[in-house]
Amino acid sequence: MEVLDGPLTVGWDITHMCNLRCKHCYAAAGKIGEKEFSLEEIKSIVDELDKLGTILIALAGGEPLMRKDICEIISYIKGKGIEIFLNTNGTLITEEKLLKLLEAGLTHIEISVDGLEKEHDFIRGEGSFQKVLKTIEICQKYNVKVGIMSTLFKHNIDKIPEFIDFFHNKEVIGIGFLRFIETRKRGK
Repeated sequence: MEVLDGPLTVGWDITHMCNLRCKHCYAAAGKIGEKEFSLEEIKSIVDELDKLGTILIALAGGEPLMRKDICEIISYIKGKGIEIFLNTNGTLITEEKLLKLLEAGLTHIEISVDGLEKEHDFIRGEGSFQKVLKTIEICQKYNVKVGIMSTLFKHNIDKIPEFIDFFHNKEVIGIGFLRFIETRKRGK
């Protein structure tokens, strides 16, 4: 029997930068972190993961689309034959941006959505839900697979069946749920 030397899949927060200030953010995202990896450091880590047999990397953050070199990162990972998912808040994708991501090799996007419009906008900021819907529309136009990931909390738990129906009708490839886990006190 073959023994694994490394992780098959990796979830990687490649930045602390974010354009949103979500009420439940575990990463305290916002400005660029002091310990952000350079493009060369990221390539080196990808090389190591490739040697270890990693088959999928899910890029997250913060908001990975805040990195100016995101297309270079995606292209490098895909060049190694490693599958890639992009975990995003779904507010920064335009048609032009998506075409660049596709050219780099992106095929899957997972969007964080924390309820229907009222609940999502309460957590992530006014207008963010409508931006997510536009992103889904743009992605589907170009055959990019879109999944939805949602954090369960007291403001959305009662509307989960309606939420599932809504996004099922949007023809996303999957809907996943995370439980809310408090990791730090706000303001500290």
